[in-house]
Amino acid sequence: MTPPRSTEVKVTDVKVGDAVLTTAAIGQRIEEALRDVPHVAEARASVRATRKGVQVSLDLHVDPEANLATVSDEACQAARDVLAEKVHVALVGPPRARLHYRELRLQRAAQARSARPATPFPPRAPVAEAPPPEPAEETPEVAPEGLEAEPGAPEQAVAPDKTSRNDA
Repeated sequence: MTPPRSTEVKVTDVKVGDAVLTTAAIGQRIEEALRDVPHVAEARASVRATRKGVQVSLDLHVDPEANLATVSDEACQAARDVLAEKVHVALVGPPRARLHYRELRLQRAAQARSARPATPFPPRAPVAEAPPPEPAEETPEVAPEGLEAEPGAPEQAVAPDKTSRNDA
């Protein structure tokens, strides 16, 4: 039986105490750095722990117009820089890069998706707020026939009564 693979790697250059990182955390940091490499559309980093450090494999999806040698060199250098300068983990051998061309049709489909709005409906035009109602002109209020208003009280206007008919 072989011993189970360790998922933790010892951090080098620690002066006091011990520090370890998981291979998943190291892979994530490498993938973050690979996002900045020109012509790399998508990247996966596989990190395997060994007794003396880590082995790194890169799975890179590159744009069709990319120079494979240049992209490979830049991606491997980015992985080395992360290991040496940021996470301080020993690299056992040079990173291994597996390159894949992104198909033109996938690139065109992605461009078409990014050109479309995220929602199926266009955004609504802002609705103008209605201006506040203007104060109505004051009409004199008149008391109904037969009723007299109290002195000093405003006159009251009353609509004609439609229920009673005066047939004269």
